[in-house]
Amino acid sequence: MTQPKKYSSKQQRGGSRWAVKVLGALAVPVIAGGVVLLRSGSEVPARSKAATKVAYARKETRPTLSPARFVGKAARAHEIAQEIPDVLDQLHCYCECEKHMRHTGLLSCYTDGHAGT
Repeated sequence: MTQPKKYSSKQQRGGSRWAVKVLGALAVPVIAGGVVLLRSGSEVPARSKAATKVAYARKETRPTLSPARFVGKAARAHEIAQEIPDVLDQLHCYCECEKHMRHTGLLSCYTDGHAGT
């Protein structure tokens, strides 16, 4: 019977040193590439608004009233209503105008002057 060959602790660590050297050799180009990209000022392209916009069929088809017809906070509210009509059309109005004025949502309040009062 032959005895298994015994290795010194120095010889046993040689295998793990090889792995560290390989990983180090791979890490250097990856890190260098990252530094070059950061310094070059390249940016990841942002999503365009068209790509993130979800198609939505509005319940309210009338345009909002011009903010020039109002003053102060009412004028600002009508400006915002012109900027985000799809959002307002999906929100419920809590003044119960849908029962009394046949409104379909919060956007309807900005189409007939109801929101300015």
